[in-house]
Amino acid sequence: MTAETSVTATTRFAPAGEMSMLLPATVACGVFMTSLDQNVVVTALPGIGESLARPPSQLGLLITVYVASLIILGGWAADRFGLRNVYCFALLVFASASALCGLSENIWMLVASRALQGFGGALMGTLGQVVILSSFPRDRTLKINMYISLAGQSGPLVGPLVGGTLTTYVSWRWIFYINIPIALIAALLAASLFPSATKPVRTPFDFPGFLLVGSGMALLVFG
Repeated sequence: MTAETSVTATTRFAPAGEMSMLLPATVACGVFMTSLDQNVVVTALPGIGESLARPPSQLGLLITVYVASLIILGGWAADRFGLRNVYCFALLVFASASALCGLSENIWMLVASRALQGFGGALMGTLGQVVILSSFPRDRTLKINMYISLAGQSGPLVGPLVGGTLTTYVSWRWIFYINIPIALIAALLAASLFPSATKPVRTPFDFPGFLLVGSGMALLVFG
């Protein structure tokens, strides 16, 4: 089963009105946080390096490990455990990993926490489109996806500014802490608004395919 099959299992079109627009706003929030965190670290690298006694040239892994986190588990997990459950789980993972990033006292704890953060963000990105397709008729999804894409495109614009400002006037740790309340609020909204499969599909996990795709993605990023 892929992420697309979850659409069939979870189709429940949202009613028109303000409440229905909270759903794509929640998805857009997840997309924005993911995009922001891909870029916010860039201007914070000197401050992180000084705090952890590492030269900025050795901190590139903080960026690549976030981008390299695997996203191919999303479709299988949504089929197995329900779309809403997995999306809320991804938000909680993202919030927890952000806290761990901020609390890191050495480079390896930060890298590991950053990878976990990237995993949560990747799940959100994978399943966000499924949420929209399973909640709105197709004649509305194009316009909704345009607004959501704007949230993703704003990350590279404001990320360096946010990272530089927080690092200069507060602490580099706050580039991660700011995610926590946003992710928790989004998780509460997702739990009440998102569709969930009425009956989980017990599909076996394609482990050989997971290894093949994961290895290919790792080669693309680190090769």
